[in-house]
Amino acid sequence: MHDDYDEELYLNNKSKFRKIVMTGISASIAVGVGVGTYALTQTAACGRMSKTLQSSMDNGLLRVVYVYSTDGELVAEYAGKFDVDADEERIVFDDENNQRHMIYYGSGTIVVDEISEEQLMKIIETKEDSSTDGIKVYTYLPQKDNKNL
Repeated sequence: MHDDYDEELYLNNKSKFRKIVMTGISASIAVGVGVGTYALTQTAACGRMSKTLQSSMDNGLLRVVYVYSTDGELVAEYAGKFDVDADEERIVFDDENNQRHMIYYGSGTIVVDEISEEQLMKIIETKEDSSTDGIKVYTYLPQKDNKNL
């Protein structure tokens, strides 16, 4: 009888130990998911990583690139969907017509902004309605078959 009691006590303790371990593992997973979710949604570094991933997966983002001379005059404007890479010497992007554009930093100031589809259409309408006064303007309409636009 005593052996049965010891075995039952052993099995109860073993069951309690398993419950404690499983609770600890579940709590650890929940904390890990919470910290991971916070990192992916609330930190600037993860926000940039998310934007980079979005650009890579969608073959670029809708952007406008303004190139200014060293005197501050607008020399060129590129608008469309493209991915921009930068290094110590230049920015590089390929437009939707697969033409590569390299703009070197020493040639002036370069401004790259992400824009919405509505903003892109306004840029295109503005350029069609007015003279560009010698400014090179390149606009690329996004492909309408792209499911992400």
